[in-house]
Amino acid sequence: SMGAQPVGLFAPDRRLGTPEDFVAFVNTAHGLGLQVLLSIAHDCAACCEDGLGGQFFPAGQEGFSPQTGARLYDYSQNEVLRYLLSSLNFWVSEYGIDGFRFQGVSSMLYTDHGMFVPSDPVEMDEYLAADNKLNNAAVSYLMMANKLVHELCRPGTTLAEDFTHFPSLCEPISNGGLGFDMRQVSALPQALRTMLKTKRDEEWGMAELVEAAGRAKTARPKEKVLGCMESFQDCTVGKRPLKVAMLSWETLHTIAAGGVAPHVTELGGALNDAGHEVHIFTRSTNGTTWEHPVWGVTYHEVGFPTSGNFVQEIENMCNAFVGHFLYVEGQLGGFDIVHGHDWLVGPAGSQLAALGR
Repeated sequence: SMGAQPVGLFAPDRRLGTPEDFVAFVNTAHGLGLQVLLSIAHDCAACCEDGLGGQFFPAGQEGFSPQTGARLYDYSQNEVLRYLLSSLNFWVSEYGIDGFRFQGVSSMLYTDHGMFVPSDPVEMDEYLAADNKLNNAAVSYLMMANKLVHELCRPGTTLAEDFTHFPSLCEPISNGGLGFDMRQVSALPQALRTMLKTKRDEEWGMAELVEAAGRAKTARPKEKVLGCMESFQDCTVGKRPLKVAMLSWETLHTIAAGGVAPHVTELGGALNDAGHEVHIFTRSTNGTTWEHPVWGVTYHEVGFPTSGNFVQEIENMCNAFVGHFLYVEGQLGGFDIVHGHDWLVGPAGSQLAALGR
């Protein structure tokens, strides 16, 4: 594995030994009839100040992942394509790698980075029929990458880490597909973790595990699917990070009215920096309900009826927070932690607690 958010795509980690040691490892594996695949991170890069914003990465907030804060490549730039494709060629020609597992394909494919993609295949087709849902430059890059790997390796193997059931992921490029050989999914380890957290041993059922294991194959029966019970990346990236919902009357990036705003904003940012997925539900700046990312934290600005009666207005606000929370939960799945950051959101917290959240 290259790891997550690398800053260099052309050098093995020193923990793999010297370059000569790594070549010897690959040759030994080939001698045993084994293929060596590299998990490669072409979805994002580490966040640092190097002057490449607006060049290799989109300028402004669009250049950062709303989920992790990592920098996102601008696949419409020719130099980005040369850089990424050259790294694939390097690993094949210099080290004899037989193929690649592409990390974070779901984040690459969509303009919302996979955050609001429906899980139902029928709804997915309707979603993709709408304008501006796909990152077309990233789609073109993945097609080029698959074509290059299969021409260099003959036969090469490419896997896509994608949880969204993207319809043409494993279709041949000649048919308009992306050209991957198989899809890797993590529904099974996620289902197991949910069962561990929410059910007693005697309440477990094989049907639930079998359904999770076969979900991707059921949705896309013609594809080859790589399933796993657990993986290193699931442990380090998928398991430990928490999905946190914070409810607050004010924040620094929306409406700041007092001393709570810095605390909720800084806490949300710190949790994001620690690798957690943070959603802040707060008052809308324009009266409508909408969301936007700020340095990796998703701010849900919630609209609600105002009132000259402050108590009634707070009740309206809390009811709106609960309603939008349940909507987001339906889109993204449940939250691990729901945190009310000030006393004004207390009624919303009570309502959610009564609903078992």
